[in-house]
Amino acid sequence: ERHLSNSCAIDIIGREKSFRVFAASEHERDAWVAKLKSAIRHARHGTLAGEPHAPIWVQDGPACLVCSTAFTVLKRRHHCRACGTLVCADCSKQRLLLPHVHETLTQRVCEACYAEDVRLTSQAGKPEAAPALE
Repeated sequence: ERHLSNSCAIDIIGREKSFRVFAASEHERDAWVAKLKSAIRHARHGTLAGEPHAPIWVQDGPACLVCSTAFTVLKRRHHCRACGTLVCADCSKQRLLLPHVHETLTQRVCEACYAEDVRLTSQAGKPEAAPALE
């Protein structure tokens, strides 16, 4: 087992959750810190708006935010990879290619994001989106 040095650690402290992450080296830690600072600066100035980026996922809750079905051991919760909404499998059967998430694998999306993509795709004359999950 590899020893992780505290000199390579970054403490992330929040009101609801705090944690420590370890970089492989001090150089990698410094690169992470620079990227985090840049992301914070862009977020504060709104420069990420309009650019593809991963959504902030809605916090896990007791029920689907689309149909209000309660989550159980058998009725699992999912997050739309396009908007972050908490949904059940029935409300997230569609998949879309989201290149900012993965260049070739389609991602689970909610019905609203799929419908918006279909609307934009039909306006632009692009090929149809990926088929639904079975």
